[in-house]
Amino acid sequence: MKIAFIAAIPMDRLAGDHRIAETMSLPLGPLYVASSLQSIEKDHEIRFFNPGGEMRAFGPDVVAVSAVSQNFNEAIRIAHNVKQWGDVVTVIGGPHITALPETLPKSFDYGVVGEGEKTFIELIRYLKKRGQSHSFKPENINGLVYHEGDKNVINPAREEVSPMDVLSFPDRHTWAARLGVAHIMTSRGCPFHCSFCSEPVLWKKYRTHSVDYVIREIRDIQRHFNPPHLLIADDLFIVDKKRLITMAERFEATGLNQEMAFSAWGRVNLVDEDMIDILRRMNLIYMAFGIESGSESVLKHLKPGVSTAMDQRAIDLCYDAGIKVGCTFIIASPEETTEDLERTYKFIKRNMNKMTGIEINPCIPLPGTPLWEWAFRKKLVSLDMNWDQLKDYSVFTHFDPKAYIVLNPHFHEKKYQDFFHKLSELYREYLERPDMRELILSYWNPRSETMAFRS
Repeated sequence: MKIAFIAAIPMDRLAGDHRIAETMSLPLGPLYVASSLQSIEKDHEIRFFNPGGEMRAFGPDVVAVSAVSQNFNEAIRIAHNVKQWGDVVTVIGGPHITALPETLPKSFDYGVVGEGEKTFIELIRYLKKRGQSHSFKPENINGLVYHEGDKNVINPAREEVSPMDVLSFPDRHTWAARLGVAHIMTSRGCPFHCSFCSEPVLWKKYRTHSVDYVIREIRDIQRHFNPPHLLIADDLFIVDKKRLITMAERFEATGLNQEMAFSAWGRVNLVDEDMIDILRRMNLIYMAFGIESGSESVLKHLKPGVSTAMDQRAIDLCYDAGIKVGCTFIIASPEETTEDLERTYKFIKRNMNKMTGIEINPCIPLPGTPLWEWAFRKKLVSLDMNWDQLKDYSVFTHFDPKAYIVLNPHFHEKKYQDFFHKLSELYREYLERPDMRELILSYWNPRSETMAFRS
């Protein structure tokens, strides 16, 4: 069978600053799925297509689309166009269909819910044997949603992959021409549950690859691409200190920490002097934190278990150790007051010289989160809504209030808007700083600007 994979990214987000954000790195989820299939069944012709790429000449039997909620309309558009070609099976995977399997549109034949490696393999086997065997039926495939007449049938959930090391490495060198930001996932999931984060929908449990597996995958990336920097794209890398100590020891023993630099996501309540020492031994040069707010009361709603004092201490420890710091903030959450927003503004202003990376994100109710459930009860979102309204504004200067679902009751008040605009000006000031270029160069493989699959 000919199988085409493509990530749903709207064409208007493939230009300007959006292009960098949307195509900065390869989509590892579909690569894991394709690599798992290829490792077991060798008789398929698999190709990945760049966003906006032309798939029709390939003549696929199956088109597999991955999508988050904010790009779900684009996924539907892709599937609708594919269906005009004739008898092509369309499959949707990713966070959106996992959170809301009941929203499977008619343009898709199947949806893969949750981790897709085993489900997709079983689906392809079923498609190969349709009409030949009564034992291969869609109702026997856990983790699948499909149509039966006018109804969507949602099969039982599939168990999470365990142990994680049974997975094949994402086969980057077969399908990728450029990595963009080279990255790896050494774990899935997060033991913490923030009200705005949709990751727990996709990864039900926190699980890790062994240190041996991680080093083998890094060596595989080095052998084929040799990037100077590797982003460890775990939802939260620093969960297990004992594992990190073992990893640091192995990095030192193998010389990895002399051959490339690393960056990762952390959480402020897990950072102390010992953790900083471990990360420096690994040659970790950049740590990102979800600070979220400068207000204690807002943090209690968004990210229980942390405080502004912990935020400040983590930033200071990294800065003093020479580790660059990136911080993300969420504004306009339902409980935020004008005074809370002012505290966030002052926190950013106070730490501007210590933060190399800054993201300011208006609060978005993503499906599967407690925030979505709240917005659903308030009838601010629905299952038949325009999914474009959930688009993220990680490039804060592109924020469009006319297309935004307002969750905050103070949002339109003058004093609140005054601080909103002050934050926007502060963000523009940050974008004009010379160390922004330094940050980009520390992430990017100098030989490539953005990721690209082989044509």
